[in-house]
Amino acid sequence: MRSAILVVLAALSACCLTSGNRESNYEAVEGTALITEVRKSDYDPLPGKVTFMDVYFDFIPSDPAAPARYRHPRFRDTHVRLFVNSRGNLLQGWVDGKGIRKGKRYPARRYEKKGGYGSSPPVFFEVPEFQTKKP
Repeated sequence: MRSAILVVLAALSACCLTSGNRESNYEAVEGTALITEVRKSDYDPLPGKVTFMDVYFDFIPSDPAAPARYRHPRFRDTHVRLFVNSRGNLLQGWVDGKGIRKGKRYPARRYEKKGGYGSSPPVFFEVPEFQTKKP
């Protein structure tokens, strides 16, 4: 009984060590984010004080054959909402300050979960230029 508990604890520890490691859980597809829409958000918690924007892009893989190899092909590459550090509602001042507008292109990545279960999304996108760098 004691050895069975130790085996379970060891397995749980191994899972925990890799659970937060993006490289071990996701496969990255390099590409470009083409901004297709920048509009005022319907999210308006402080009317007249702060304006939030919604930004959408199309993801264009660097390798044109990449979509045929997607693990999760049902997750589309078009009209993807830009999230920055897990936030989808972006301050208008920030959007304007970064010069984000329709037609601009930025290096981007599509991340696809390699397998397994859990609460993490099967696919997410990242535009590294906009992510906050953590020490």
